[in-house]
Amino acid sequence: MEKGIKEDRTLTRLYDRNQFFEQAKNMINMHEPGFYVLSCINIDNFKVINAQHGTETGDGVIRHVATSINNCMYEIGGICAHIAGDEFAALYPMSYIKSNAIDDGHLKASAPDCIFQRIRLRVGRFVIDEPNLPVDSMYDSAKLAADNIRNNYERDIEYYKDCMRTNLVKRQQVIYEM
Repeated sequence: MEKGIKEDRTLTRLYDRNQFFEQAKNMINMHEPGFYVLSCINIDNFKVINAQHGTETGDGVIRHVATSINNCMYEIGGICAHIAGDEFAALYPMSYIKSNAIDDGHLKASAPDCIFQRIRLRVGRFVIDEPNLPVDSMYDSAKLAADNIRNNYERDIEYYKDCMRTNLVKRQQVIYEM
């Protein structure tokens, strides 16, 4: 059985959210700040895939992405999880950010064999410089970075910046005041 795969997951067999956060925290605590990056990986427009091809094919896409990410993480000493729906998380050494392994993993995950089109994966990255933060907060920051490029088709990867959270709070305040 491959690293990170659990028998109790019926769709992806990956760590679930809680298992991932627990394992990630253990791994982060074993290294110096900046050693790891946590990524949120989101299948863009997954609802359209389900609508066009059906949920069975959609599940096949989820399984394909899960397997591709897991194989990549296994190769570079990282872990991954199926967080929910079309969202995945990965924790891996920062030294692999610009590696062929990551590029190849992204390329393979983007080409499921159960449909005749490539899919877009939005990736938000959070560099773990403050290892004492809760892992769920780190993941939320990576997710915020991925959400930041939701309608930007020129980029698939975004790094978290503090200004993203500030801008989100400002937007929410404007909405609240309206």
